[in-house]
Amino acid sequence: MELAHGYLEFDVQTNRGREQFTMRWSQSHAQDFGEQGKLISDTEDNRYVISDVDQLPKPDRQKFRQHVYW
Repeated sequence: MELAHGYLEFDVQTNRGREQFTMRWSQSHAQDFGEQGKLISDTEDNRYVISDVDQLPKPDRQKFRQHVYW
């Protein structure tokens, strides 16, 4: 995950394989999902669910929380 010019660039492994996408760095594009999850919307209105942020590997979790803290 990289932050540049108000956008976050993601390179992630999903249940459908590897995905690369861009998200506007805005609270409206990362919503709470359940107790510990987040629902992320990319610039093409695709949605990605992280069901439990605490279950991400530690380096990924730290980077995610550094940029998506709301």
